[in-house]
Amino acid sequence: MQGLLQGMHQNTKNVCVLADEGTGTLNQLVTPGMSTLNSSWSGMPIKVERKTSESFTLTGQRMAFLLSIQPGPFQEYRDRKSDLAKAAGLWARTLVCGPLSTIGFRQISRHENTRSDSTQYFARIRELIEKSFESEETEYEEPSEIK
Repeated sequence: MQGLLQGMHQNTKNVCVLADEGTGTLNQLVTPGMSTLNSSWSGMPIKVERKTSESFTLTGQRMAFLLSIQPGPFQEYRDRKSDLAKAAGLWARTLVCGPLSTIGFRQISRHENTRSDSTQYFARIRELIEKSFESEETEYEEPSEIK
């Protein structure tokens, strides 16, 4: 987690963690850093205090996770840590994907895969990214109570 925060401080405040081995990411990054992730997802500044190097504060940061994980290890993690992860909002902020088992089954198709035109998709993504960078200019405001 410390390396990720340092990278965000030195390079960009917006990150997406793509993990093709999701088990390691869950155990080594997510679980120990749950409070930091919670602060980030709430839009609160993250203060990183250091003894031997520069301390810093991240503001306006955004984090997303894409975890690719086998069904068995994912279920085992959820059995052990699901309450903590759920309470922190991990599953609402993480795209989890995994392969279906192909044991004893192979799909054979004579149809050729076609690729659709993705021009509109990429234009929309570019628009959202630019809009995101524009909104980074605003200062953090403490959430107010809704009555």
